[in-house]
Amino acid sequence: MEISKKNKIETKRLSIITDIILFILLLNIFLSGFKLISSNDGIIQNLSLEDVEIVNKNYIESNYIKDKYNINILYGRDSYESVFKVEANIQQDEYKIYQNLTEINKTLKKYPDNFFEGNNLTIILLDKFNNNNIALASRNRLNEFKIYISYNETFERALHHELFHIFEYKLNISKKNMFSSWNQFNPENFEYISNSQNLDDKYIYSNIFNKTDIFFVTKYSKTSEKEDRAEIFAEIMTFKIVPEYLALGSNINKKAHYITDIMTDNLKSSSNTTFYWNRF
Repeated sequence: MEISKKNKIETKRLSIITDIILFILLLNIFLSGFKLISSNDGIIQNLSLEDVEIVNKNYIESNYIKDKYNINILYGRDSYESVFKVEANIQQDEYKIYQNLTEINKTLKKYPDNFFEGNNLTIILLDKFNNNNIALASRNRLNEFKIYISYNETFERALHHELFHIFEYKLNISKKNMFSSWNQFNPENFEYISNSQNLDDKYIYSNIFNKTDIFFVTKYSKTSEKEDRAEIFAEIMTFKIVPEYLALGSNINKKAHYITDIMTDNLKSSSNTTFYWNRF
């Protein structure tokens, strides 16, 4: 009877040890699996502590933007559906995402708070487009706005460009033809050309041209009125000193004043008395 009892104890002890070993093995398998996550393109990536930290930072930064500006940020697998619509590659690099989120925060600080009121805006971070696009803005029938922007060295300038498109979209909802006098600032008989491959350098800023012959800041400005305005606005928001082409009385200066006067008039409030675009 005593021997049987001892055998039972030994058997139970072996069973416990076996269970512990199995538990440890399963735990190791689980932890190994946890460290390996499948990326959206099927590549397996190993998450280090540093990786986990940057993922958390991105989560915090994107939520800060959402809370402060009411702007949704999409990237990685959350952007699948949106990215598919514009034929682009998803941004999955958490470090590039962090750089972009930092740039977005820096950029948005240049705007008055009421610039973002009722925007219903989503910014989708991309790796790159399948064509030569850097960024684009869209509006649907529900007046939901989206900015698709790729990881590039002109990220801030591109974001200012697209934010101006959003401003103009919103303005046209309630006030039609706000920029109806735009063509008076262009050369006589000038026509915009939608196909960017057919553009030339005529009337574009260069030290070679007489200042009276300068009407556009880039070649892309000549594709449409809206792109012309967005390009000038992007320049205004990013340059650190007044460029030569924006000298008082120049054609681009007149365009810039026309743009910023309309913006200022439509964004005035008791809390906004000065605007970044008027700093010079």
